[in-house]
Amino acid sequence: SDVASRHSKGAQKLVVGQVGIRCVFCAHLRPKDRAERAICYPSSISRIYQTVADMQRFHFETCTEISPEVRKIYKSLKTTRPRGVGSPQTYWIQSARLLNLVDSEEGIKFGGTGSSSSNSGGENIAPSNSSSNSNNPNSPSDSQQTPSNMQS
Repeated sequence: SDVASRHSKGAQKLVVGQVGIRCVFCAHLRPKDRAERAICYPSSISRIYQTVADMQRFHFETCTEISPEVRKIYKSLKTTRPRGVGSPQTYWIQSARLLNLVDSEEGIKFGGTGSSSSNSGGENIAPSNSSSNSNNPNSPSDSQQTPSNMQS
């Protein structure tokens, strides 16, 4: 499990049910066979944006499981995305809230009543684009989503 693997490396303490972000391309590999930062656990929903940016910088460039075709698309989107318009961090915070993610003393968790907490089976969930984000150039479209999914 991710919790056991993470503890064996002496990294930040993780708890069952804590929400993390993982690369979908190398998730099938043993933890020791994955490139660095294949799974990250942001400490709060306000840190999700920075965590994704770090994964883009440090993991996606070295992940051996990302196909050349996907890597080419990713690099083309990376170079064509408009800069300085809107707040991409706001997009990630709003998306986390729409998924009913909440900050806790043990990191990000699924919230209380009416939450997606029934999704404890490890299903992949990614923020979806609402129609209110469709005109925002800093809101990733389906083709601009990073190759990572939120997961508990």
